[in-house]
Amino acid sequence: MSSGSLFAASIFIPIVMQKEMGASSLQIGLVATGYTSALFAASVIIGRQADIKGRRRFLRIGFAIAAIATILQIFVNDSLSLLLVRILLGAAAGMIQSVLVAYFIYESHESMKKVGIFSSIGALGWGAGSMIAGAIGDYVFVFVFSAGLMVSAAIVIFTLPVTQEKTFYVPLFPRHVFKKNAAVYSSILIRHIGANFVWVTYPLFLMNELGADAMWVGIVYGVNAFGQFLVMRRLDPFNSSSLVKIGFIASAVTFLCFSLTRTILEIIPLQILLAIAWSALYVGSLKYVTERNPEKATSTGWLQGMISMAGIIGPTVGGILDMGIGYRWTMIIAMILSIVGLVIFLMSKGRAQPDLSPSRAI
Repeated sequence: MSSGSLFAASIFIPIVMQKEMGASSLQIGLVATGYTSALFAASVIIGRQADIKGRRRFLRIGFAIAAIATILQIFVNDSLSLLLVRILLGAAAGMIQSVLVAYFIYESHESMKKVGIFSSIGALGWGAGSMIAGAIGDYVFVFVFSAGLMVSAAIVIFTLPVTQEKTFYVPLFPRHVFKKNAAVYSSILIRHIGANFVWVTYPLFLMNELGADAMWVGIVYGVNAFGQFLVMRRLDPFNSSSLVKIGFIASAVTFLCFSLTRTILEIIPLQILLAIAWSALYVGSLKYVTERNPEKATSTGWLQGMISMAGIIGPTVGGILDMGIGYRWTMIIAMILSIVGLVIFLMSKGRAQPDLSPSRAI
């Protein structure tokens, strides 16, 4: 429900800003940057706090704030108020995304700790949310739908039972966590900066370049999401490093093909390729950090933080690139950065093997 809520609203933000508020690509990028800046800060700060103080309380706080923010989205009518609300929602999303995986892994039975399956449920949520949003079409009703999903998710979270949560001492800046995961953190950051060049105005590319309407935008996002749902749940048996490499290669091919499309129908099979690319990269990265660290909220928080940091840099630069060189050349640059990310990952020396005893459990 939370994934469906977040993505149903997010795909309409660029459309609302351009069509209803008369915003430029740069302004759209700044709003996206505000959201991801808050998401980054909350991911790394709350991820650490959740490992120290327990995860259940931060899930409650995060979902409560998210419910309030999604309700406020219904009433925004200018770029400034939208920016403020998206910052609030970004902070809540950072809490949710950094802590939820850790909570799942710690509270699940040993045989059920499947990162790929868990991630696939999130993909199913945002796929359904995106398609429903596209079918709704009107942005006010989309925001109402988003708020209803998030309020429902918050109600569910507040029913989580009290458990004996395992906690850890984690330093203010967990250098040992960052060092062990540097290969994946740095390469993900580079690749995702390029990806955000594309995503910040992707709905506008679909509408302005390929002639899509709101329904087709929802379908395009839905194909990607449902593809991820089907792919992610089958990736748990595979080696994490191999998945990461496949993700980078498939990402580069996808962005190149995006730049060559001429019709909305051509984009559909590429959304399936994109689903394979991100599924391999995201599940591989989650497996990589959770296998190497007992402080799972901290390590996944920094992974989400790298994705968010890319979202801080990428949208603003991407908005400028779109205005300067157009959508298609921006996609070529995204392809190049995916290749750079792969090279960084391959060249990283001395990647740590799984080591689950660096910190003192409390």
